[in-house]
Amino acid sequence: MRALGFPQQISLESFRNPNWDLVEECLRWLAARIEPDAALAGGKDSVEQRVAMVTHAIELFHSRANLKLNGKKIYGADGWAVRELLKVANLLRSALEARSNDDASIDSNPLVYDVSNRISEIKEARSLATDITAQGAFLYDLLGKEPENKEHRDKALSRQLDMSSLQAALTRAAQAAAAQVAAARAQIDNVASSEAALDAKLERRRAELQRAEKRLHTVQKINVYDDDCKDGEGGLHNTDIGRHK
Repeated sequence: MRALGFPQQISLESFRNPNWDLVEECLRWLAARIEPDAALAGGKDSVEQRVAMVTHAIELFHSRANLKLNGKKIYGADGWAVRELLKVANLLRSALEARSNDDASIDSNPLVYDVSNRISEIKEARSLATDITAQGAFLYDLLGKEPENKEHRDKALSRQLDMSSLQAALTRAAQAAAAQVAAARAQIDNVASSEAALDAKLERRRAELQRAEKRLHTVQKINVYDDDCKDGEGGLHNTDIGRHK
């Protein structure tokens, strides 16, 4: 682990008693070396989270590095877990040593296996692989239907076309389309005429309302005048009675 660049020193004494914190740190670090953008699920707060992390790590190492690890031993977080983790570390160290032997001029970087600078290419390759698989399945389905499609195609090509019947059918279709267009235009004209009639009716109602308001205003003025006259007559009557007394 030190040769690979692990940030701290590890000894067997660290695993004399179950040490899940260190196992979790090693799992995440090794997973990042195998798959730079990998993020292991789970954690250390519960049994379910630990099981989820171990399961995810095992699947990652198996799919990316073809390594089969014992999840039960890793979960124990003891010396047996160290042996399982060493399988991944030894694989990474072998890759590092092979790279160093092939090109001695390359700087001995403990992260030689890191391919983070080509993450975009890896993602694009995966996307293309998925698309190719989907298109291949679609093409396979089409090829399976080809015998039936070929039979229908041959029947259609061998059929003699009656040009007069074809022309008559096209003429009928054109006439039907023209009739639909004429009907749509007639509906539009009817809507326009109905709208104009409604506007005229509203205008008449508006004029009638204005005339009614004027008449009401005039009647109100007359009523006020009558009330004033009645008040005046009452005052004169009272004055006249006072004089005769």
